[in-house]
Amino acid sequence: MAMCDSYNENLYLNLLAHDQCGYVAQIGRVIPRPGYVQHKRGLGRHLIDYVVRGRGYVSYRGKTHEVEAGDLIYLRKGINVDYGTDKNEPYEKLWLSADGPLLDAFAECYLAGKDVVIRKGSDEPFQKLMDIFAACGGDETRSMHVMLDIFMMLAGLLGSEQMEEDEHAGLAPKIKRFLDGHLSEHFTLDDIAEHFHLSKRQLIRIFKAKYGEPPGAYRSRTRLVAASRYLAETEYTVAEIASLLGYCDQSFFSTSFKKEFGMYPLAWRRKNAI
Repeated sequence: MAMCDSYNENLYLNLLAHDQCGYVAQIGRVIPRPGYVQHKRGLGRHLIDYVVRGRGYVSYRGKTHEVEAGDLIYLRKGINVDYGTDKNEPYEKLWLSADGPLLDAFAECYLAGKDVVIRKGSDEPFQKLMDIFAACGGDETRSMHVMLDIFMMLAGLLGSEQMEEDEHAGLAPKIKRFLDGHLSEHFTLDDIAEHFHLSKRQLIRIFKAKYGEPPGAYRSRTRLVAASRYLAETEYTVAEIASLLGYCDQSFFSTSFKKEFGMYPLAWRRKNAI
């Protein structure tokens, strides 16, 4: 077991050099501490992770993707990428690195050259690979069959999620109308997802694909825009406006308003009152 200040790690396989057309170089399990982060520049091999428990993130080209237990993560060889753990619920993950022309071909063929793929998956391929190397010290043919299974798993999930998005494409406007029509009501994203018979993850993905932001961010912004109109066009007090729009805490409402508009509600009213 390797140990450092930010993580503990078990390496089950560590091949430092190889000349085959395709091979698994390393397999391991990492148990990071809160605050663990890695900055990879020119990733040396194809990297595949499976999140066993906890949460974390992957940042690539200015976008940050949250990951959680059950996620299978593919990072293409050669990219610059940052990843790390959630500070409150750091993940534990299995990981492997692999390389060779055959793996390059798998990535191009099954993942259409994508640099980062995050989908729901399984730890079964990792267990198979560890069994292979424990039993016979590494069988290239069998290990490549397992790697092919991994890429096909990622490709299959890509296809099913695309069909799911096509099937649910018409839901995004309905979700938006629901949010617009219930500004003053108290509910969570889980409540909205249940109303539309979706998982929370599906809800966020479908809405964001259509409108470019998650439903929670859209709802917060819409409520604050409504508040700005109340301030400019009515004589309601700040407390009354906060209550009308479903805010339980006037202080939180005022702080959120300032973050959105650059000034507190009363200052906004003085400047914009009709």
